Amino acid sequence: MHVEIKPQPPAPQPPANARQSGPLQVYVGQTVSYTITSERFGHLMLLDATPDRKLTRIYPNEFSNGTPDGADPHVGQDRPRTIPDGRSGFQFKVEGPVGRGLLVALVLNDKADVNSIVRELSSPVTLAQPADAERWLTDLLCRSPGRWWIDRQDYEVVMSAMPPRR
Repeated sequence: MHVEIKPQPPAPQPPANARQSGPLQVYVGQTVSYTITSERFGHLMLLDATPDRKLTRIYPNEFSNGTPDGADPHVGQDRPRTIPDGRSGFQFKVEGPVGRGLLVALVLNDKADVNSIVRELSSPVTLAQPADAERWLTDLLCRSPGRWWIDRQDYEVVMSAMPPRR
């Protein structure tokens, strides 16, 4: 499984011989989408551990085809899925505070596991640091009999360095 954050507009590309070190930078006010590819078929859930240490479920959400009570958008068969896509009717806009965060993509084969996470995240969970999100989820999911797959993408929210659009 693989998850990738895609800023819109895309960030400037570094020279071919430069190596990016550290997390992907996204700007306050920038719109982002997420592309998930999974060889495993299952229920997709996206969680965001923000720089202010709050873990929230961002997909499915009340604006997606799935409902906030954990309806099951599916992913799998190695077909990339972009959230949101052009037909979604919603977008993700980067908000402050600045700092490091973590996007977590989960693919679960059991609807009961989806419902369990929805219940646990009915309100945001406060973490000691965003990196604790993966451990929190692993602890929760290890108590269930279902199978699950997880991937993560570190990011850093920075103040906008982009000129305003005209």
